[in-house]
Amino acid sequence: MSEAAATVTDVRAERLKFGQIAFVSFGDVVDGTISFGVGAFVFYYLTAVIGLPGTIVGALLAFSITCDAVLDPLIGSISDTTRSRFGRRLPFMFIAGFPAAIAFALLYAIPETLSGWMLTLYVGAMLVLLRLSMSFFYLPYIAASAELSDIYAERSKIALYRSFFGCAANIVLLVLGYWVFMRGREGLLDRDAYAAFGATIATIAIAAALISAFATYGIRARLKTPVLVAGRRMALMFSGLVEVARNPSFWSLFLCCLLFWVAGGLAGTLTLHANLYFWRLPEDIIGYFPVLTIAGYLAGLPLCSLLLQAFEKRNVALIGLALVSCTQLLPVTLRLNGLLPDGNPTYLVLAGFIFAGGAAGCCAFVPWASMMADAADEHELLFGTRREALYFASLLLAVKSAVGIGGLLAGVALDIINFPRDVASITGPLPSDVVNTLGLIQGPVAAGIGVIAALLLVGYKIDRTALKRIQTALAAKPAASSV
Repeated sequence: MSEAAATVTDVRAERLKFGQIAFVSFGDVVDGTISFGVGAFVFYYLTAVIGLPGTIVGALLAFSITCDAVLDPLIGSISDTTRSRFGRRLPFMFIAGFPAAIAFALLYAIPETLSGWMLTLYVGAMLVLLRLSMSFFYLPYIAASAELSDIYAERSKIALYRSFFGCAANIVLLVLGYWVFMRGREGLLDRDAYAAFGATIATIAIAAALISAFATYGIRARLKTPVLVAGRRMALMFSGLVEVARNPSFWSLFLCCLLFWVAGGLAGTLTLHANLYFWRLPEDIIGYFPVLTIAGYLAGLPLCSLLLQAFEKRNVALIGLALVSCTQLLPVTLRLNGLLPDGNPTYLVLAGFIFAGGAAGCCAFVPWASMMADAADEHELLFGTRREALYFASLLLAVKSAVGIGGLLAGVALDIINFPRDVASITGPLPSDVVNTLGLIQGPVAAGIGVIAALLLVGYKIDRTALKRIQTALAAKPAASSV
């Protein structure tokens, strides 16, 4: 190993300070506002407020996220192989947050003069710009986070901090959405309220991106700077993908994420519809339920931390995945069997399930980023190359493609069950068969897909002992190249 590489390795073997991890983790505020803001409100906004058919909205969401997912490996490869005075990651972290935030603001400020194909093209363009810009920020950001430490437990600690700030951003977004800008049922149908909401969230996201970028710049000595191997961008990307595809640990994570987020995309896209029409939540409490999910996730962070100290990362994720599926299945099943009628007791029970689902989701999701960092070390041992961003790009490809598929399935499902497009004009209750089918899709169907996802994670084999063996072998080898 070269002297420079050894020096960087020694730095990464030292524990990070609280403030260093915290300020770097502000990058998840960007994702927690912009990406979550699309998932939480945009489907309802475009269908119920703007008036686009569900299938078109689902197709636009699927198209934008699929374009992004397909290009993620190239973006990851670009980040892995970029050479600049600021390193591989920082140039993207400083710049890419701006177009992502602007696209978010414009998406929620659709001109009233647009209609037909012009409206469809406008929405599609904003979604594609938003997704691609987010990838150019988020992939370098999470790759940099994975490079900051070589300590097995500290990698999980970084993931926990990132999850905390992502959750905090989710809560801020929901509070601004449900209680400040789109308050009550009428507020959720107020077009102007969404425009002010979009501009506010965009401002918060830009500030968070800059905080994270400057914090990472301050500890840039901890980032890996492997030797660059010459080659064309596309050739380097494809050679990297071939290597990644040969790692069984990667496939376990990839396939698990793919199915888990198909389930999440399907359930999440229909959450607001289900809360309004299947559960018939009163206007004064409907905004609390999404916040409960995030609160549960936050409450799950210390529990997840304890579990990660006692058990291997894979086993913690498996426990979380199983519990998430249970919290999706049971409430709808009880409701359809007449055990959860309308009323305060039912709302409290539902709130408990939602809170528990958030905590379970924390245990399912947090270990993944840490496991992917471990898999990147295994990749270097197997192939002699560093592929952090390409690994995370491939993982996000699974997540984004799956969420897009889930959103498309949700849009098609609404049209198949004849869910009304102009719901604001309907004064009476919706047909019971439409409402019940909506509940089945949003609950048990999504839960079944999640169970299959959990089974696919069993093939992941890197534990504490395996990672120590990998890093010991790496320490005895020459410095790795970047491609």
